[in-house]
Amino acid sequence: WYTGQGFPSYQIHWEQTGDTLTLQIDQTQSHPSVSFFQLPLPIRVKNSEADTSLRLENSFSGEVFNIIIPFQADSVLFDPDLWLITANNSVIGAIHENKGRHEITVMPNPVHGILTVQFSKPFKFMKIEMLDETGKVILEKEASGMRSVSLKLEGISRGNYVLRFLSGKSATVKKIVVL
Repeated sequence: WYTGQGFPSYQIHWEQTGDTLTLQIDQTQSHPSVSFFQLPLPIRVKNSEADTSLRLENSFSGEVFNIIIPFQADSVLFDPDLWLITANNSVIGAIHENKGRHEITVMPNPVHGILTVQFSKPFKFMKIEMLDETGKVILEKEASGMRSVSLKLEGISRGNYVLRFLSGKSATVKKIVVL
């Protein structure tokens, strides 16, 4: 990894079921002369009350890690102290959408200007976060007790984003495209 050309880009997908955190790590390279950069990956898993740091020995693209953690995570940070030479990384969490009695509808998608979020019923506690491709929160909105919320996206750069809906101990994500 030290003498290769270019740099790696990581796409990390995570989901937690019970006390098992599942991470799938995909890697792409910026230069075709390198098939894979094999190096340890620093990951921080946290919520508002607890956190833990991990060092994963990633040896191939698409590798899946199952880790037991004693708390419900609400975010996963890749290389939080910026030790690695990487670019264009993304962290996408809890890749599922609520179905059934607590449905969340996002429209229009793709969006330009104002995005409307509708809930099948009001949540006692609901916070909406908009994350960019690096996992950075770029917009937050409190939506507790609401059936509909409008998000003004003027000034947001074109691209792919994730909306994360936090309600109590559960999190749901939806992907959106800003034009």
